[in-house]
Amino acid sequence: MKKFLITFLLLLISFPLYSDIQTDLQKAQDNYKNGDYGQTIKIYETVISNGFSNPVIYYNLANSYMKINEIGKASLNNERALMLTPRDKDIRTLKTDISKLIKETIIGFQNRCDIIHNIDTPLLEVEEKYSKEKYK
Repeated sequence: MKKFLITFLLLLISFPLYSDIQTDLQKAQDNYKNGDYGQTIKIYETVISNGFSNPVIYYNLANSYMKINEIGKASLNNERALMLTPRDKDIRTLKTDISKLIKETIIGFQNRCDIIHNIDTPLLEVEEKYSKEKYK
């Protein structure tokens, strides 16, 4: 009887918390649909910081970070989702998409560096008025 009472009380206490989390998750989905990715991220981060996490939340958080071009945070949260459900097709697909985006970013950066490197501009001559002798 004691175990039943304790279990019942725990369920009573946790039900409002679960209800709040469900409300928050619905708000996050609505914000995502409306393109308010910053607010979506805040909600998911709050839910996680309150101790409630699952692969779907990490996956959705990763997608939200992708939308605002925060690739590192998207990758981190996708990896967290992947650790919890390593065989999930959607999570694995997002990992592939993130990897492609990272490669494209690196290649784009390398191309910009090559362009800068290949610019053939002469150095400007220091005019006499800026020479060392004048500032001794």
